[in-house]
Amino acid sequence: RMKLTEQDIIRLNNILTTCAVGGVESIIIEDGYVRGVNEARTFVIISNHEVPKFPQKIGLSRLTSLKQRLELFSGNPATIIDAKESDRGEIGSLDISAGRSKVQYRCTSTMLIKAPKSVNDEATHKIFISKDELKLILNAVKVMGGKTVQLVIKKDRTVSIIANDTTNDAFTAVLDTPAEFVDEDQDSVVHY
Repeated sequence: RMKLTEQDIIRLNNILTTCAVGGVESIIIEDGYVRGVNEARTFVIISNHEVPKFPQKIGLSRLTSLKQRLELFSGNPATIIDAKESDRGEIGSLDISAGRSKVQYRCTSTMLIKAPKSVNDEATHKIFISKDELKLILNAVKVMGGKTVQLVIKKDRTVSIIANDTTNDAFTAVLDTPAEFVDEDQDSVVHY
């Protein structure tokens, strides 16, 4: 048994928010890394940045349900997440509690989750997003509610992120830091 720290709970929530943006519903957290991919295989998360520490690997599916269960106790500083280890060398369940109220979340075997260990695509650009920019962009994507987000990298290295709503009203953010090109002879590019 292991209790997550307050910092680990914040980190887990941040990961769940990122996964929600990309439509990822299952992840594996193991050896300081989080890995997952959406069903369409168009959005991948592989990161070792601010990943909560668990004593064993953990498979999390139904991420929307987990996020909702965490939100039951949001804002309560007495929230505790107790990770229960299983005999198969993985975390088997999470007990989320505050005071005398508790909700359980059963984990999924990591063998059942298809999470890539690496991205085989060749890098063409590097973009840099500050925490404040990312927070604004993620909130805007939620508010706009559209189906796609455009990442526009111009030849002058300017990076824009555009989110449209269903009536085609647009939110646009221009990042403070210019992109780096892997190949110096790059043209402008738009990713959806």
